[in-house]
Amino acid sequence: MARKSRATAAPGDTKPKRPPASSKVLLKELPSEEKMAQTVDALQKYGHQTTALMGAAYLEHALEFVLASKFRPLDKEEYARMFDGAQGGILGGFAAKIRISYAANLLAPKPYHALLLINDIRNVFAHSLHRVSFNNKHVKRDCEKLASLSDPLAAAAVDAL
Repeated sequence: MARKSRATAAPGDTKPKRPPASSKVLLKELPSEEKMAQTVDALQKYGHQTTALMGAAYLEHALEFVLASKFRPLDKEEYARMFDGAQGGILGGFAAKIRISYAANLLAPKPYHALLLINDIRNVFAHSLHRVSFNNKHVKRDCEKLASLSDPLAAAAVDAL
């Protein structure tokens, strides 16, 4: 028996279908490696919120790439079911990717904890109703924890804040 698509309306359902957002293509089409490097280099020119969100997005993309490289080849539909958060993909969120990477022994404990903390910081920037910056005492404390999980160069970067 074929599965019914969530997008398919039930008989007698008069609710109009919501047109898909065309901007979602920006989540699926990746910029070139050169463009990504330019964006990462330019993050310091942007505000704290952009830096936090874009930095985490790049880490999430890298983790998805690592995970996908360990999976058998997936067709487009299977890949979406795995990684597309908008379609309820089981690894659609950053935290899920982090946790499965650790469970699959792709991350050691320190990088695992560092990525979870980065995800927490990202979520504060993305969802808080407060004006948040890296100068906020709570965010700064989390960045200090992050530096303690990283190498001495990262600790020096936190000191520069």
